[in-house]
Amino acid sequence: MLSSIVFQNGIEIHREAAFITPSFYSTNAIGQGFSCDLDEYGLIVVDYLGRTSKKSVYAAGDPAQPSPSEIVLSEATGIQAAMAINTNISIEKF
Repeated sequence: MLSSIVFQNGIEIHREAAFITPSFYSTNAIGQGFSCDLDEYGLIVVDYLGRTSKKSVYAAGDPAQPSPSEIVLSEATGIQAAMAINTNISIEKF
């Protein structure tokens, strides 16, 4: 539970709740490093399971979703990608 916010300059403010301002940009060094296909906005192109244009490379969250930075959406796409990875590993082993 949130009890306070401590800023870089050391000032502490006691709070019980906070809001996060969404960002509308994506820094995508990981996608570029793997040479994944990117769309016109610089986001990693993925299918509904988070698969990219490179075999065995998955993406989720901010680098792969065309929306403001949202923790809940990032978690959801991460879960989808994790399920796809698990399924693919299971298929390969059996």
